[in-house]
Amino acid sequence: LVSKSRRRSSAAGDEYIQVVKAVDGSCYALKVDRGNGTFASVLKITSFGPFSDILPCAEAAVDLAAEVSGGRLILDVIGNGGGYVSSGYNLNNYLYANMPGTRMPEAHESCEWYDFPKNDPLTWFVNLGERGLPDLADQAHPQVYIAALAERMERSVEAFGLDPAKAEPLGGARGMDIMSYSPSNVYPEALSPPTWEYYHKTVEKVHGGKRRNFTSLTFLGESCKAYAATYPEVFGEMDLTDGDWPEPQRKLTHITYLSDGTCGSTCSVSSSTPFLEGMATFVTFGGVKGERMDITSFNGGNVGTYQSQHDGSLAKYSLDSFADASIFHPESEAPNWPFLPVPLNIYKLRFAQRAEYPRALGPKALPREWYLIPASYHLDRWTTHSFKDLGALEAPAMKELRELYLETAAKAPKPFAGR
Repeated sequence: LVSKSRRRSSAAGDEYIQVVKAVDGSCYALKVDRGNGTFASVLKITSFGPFSDILPCAEAAVDLAAEVSGGRLILDVIGNGGGYVSSGYNLNNYLYANMPGTRMPEAHESCEWYDFPKNDPLTWFVNLGERGLPDLADQAHPQVYIAALAERMERSVEAFGLDPAKAEPLGGARGMDIMSYSPSNVYPEALSPPTWEYYHKTVEKVHGGKRRNFTSLTFLGESCKAYAATYPEVFGEMDLTDGDWPEPQRKLTHITYLSDGTCGSTCSVSSSTPFLEGMATFVTFGGVKGERMDITSFNGGNVGTYQSQHDGSLAKYSLDSFADASIFHPESEAPNWPFLPVPLNIYKLRFAQRAEYPRALGPKALPREWYLIPASYHLDRWTTHSFKDLGALEAPAMKELRELYLETAAKAPKPFAGR
């Protein structure tokens, strides 16, 4: 498989970068000719989409590294803005679980701890989630209850229309309030049973100069596949196919990340973990000359989705015990939302609430955003090119990208030593 850019301009240096494997919009496995009879192996991940998309590139890059670069792999995360955190966890498990001296031998050890602030709206959501669906047998007048439920569901369906005149924001107090928090574990027990206890276990912290209430640390239970698979009665049976949860590789000797500092969200979580655990090297370039820069740009967080009209089915959401609990419990009045009113003709509304606490920094770690973590090496190189989409690169950009790969490949392993 040869990239479009190589076919388009084979005389300007990009003939030295061979695409061994590619998944459109997701990743590449690259064989880079160093010009001295040796080669560098590169896994280039442009975004963290479904792990089943990333895995073919990862497997090809691992095999290539074992064949041509002594087991050393460059993991290019230039311009990677994130994606599914579960894909980041799964990639780390695949790459590092069997690495020499690994600190993440178990699958759940690739998952990180989070917390989020406690406030009235979230407490209302959690209480509804704990109550679940009512039992029809408990209703004094089942027919009346069903008729009222149908009327409330019609209102919520109207709230998903594009015409804002059809319903109040989010369907009003009785509409569909969609949020995907779920039961999970409680710090420090990684495999403790999934409950809402992490929310009720209040931890007081000083943020912004004020004492505020936060939840206990917890996993994003549904996103940590190893954790979710431990409790199928809560999260459902997991499809543990090779394409979704493969046997971790045993061929790599070292991994070096290459970033322009814009690696964010899932990319930040996924790359920060092995670096802070002392299992990888990091190379950055760009930034402000003479100033240290972080290996990543932003850490992201748990993302709740509201007003999603086109994702999934309305029937699925209406039967979800958390997404639509207010329909089944109309006596529970929602508190005032700090970010309402919301126009109804939007596709979706998102916000990030949670903060991630790197387990490698110990039990007193602060949120990841509070740290400036410099790379093992920094290259004083600046460019006007975007290296994210390999297939769109012209010859000058391909030449610069190869130069970055050559400089990165020449750096000796230098894992983080500040633990």
